[in-house]
Amino acid sequence: MRIWTECTRMTQEEIKDSVQEFYELAQTFQTIGDLLKNTISCVNQRPDAPSDREQG
Repeated sequence: MRIWTECTRMTQEEIKDSVQEFYELAQTFQTIGDLLKNTISCVNQRPDAPSDREQG
């Protein structure tokens, strides 16, 4: 990390902005993961959903 920040010649403000953007991206991916997990969980809990054994 140190080498990256030294070699990019970014200002402190640019580094702070990049860190904030990374946190926002991570939060976005966390939200997408939660949505997918909940969607899959809901589909698997439906009474008419085929079980893993029935799918082959």
